[in-house]
Amino acid sequence: RVAFDLEWHHKFTVAFSCIVMFLIGGSIGAIVKRGGLGVPVIIAVIFFIIMYLLTTNGDKLAKEGCINPIIGAWVSNILLLITGFYFLKKAKEDSQLFELDVYKMQFAKLKVKFLAVLEKIKHRKISENFN
Repeated sequence: RVAFDLEWHHKFTVAFSCIVMFLIGGSIGAIVKRGGLGVPVIIAVIFFIIMYLLTTNGDKLAKEGCINPIIGAWVSNILLLITGFYFLKKAKEDSQLFELDVYKMQFAKLKVKFLAVLEKIKHRKISENFN
């Protein structure tokens, strides 16, 4: 019965996954501004692998009786639909989500703050030793 329910729902999930992947791909295509064809294709393959792994694991958990077959069949689409809406929001805001320079600047700011905290801790320990 579980295998039948899974296959019945997969008839719909496969069709819906095309919509989800189009949502993710369109959003990422708007966000990634450089890299030509290579970067978007790599990102698309990564999301395909994620969908495959989520679908396989959802089916496995449903067949083992850990989760409901409906949830097992739809889990990959639900999670990636949420991801697709996130990317759609970022594309609408013209976000620099995949720009390496943005992450380098954020890391540099975080490093400065971290070093300032370490300096304060070091200064406290030195002043405690003198007292």
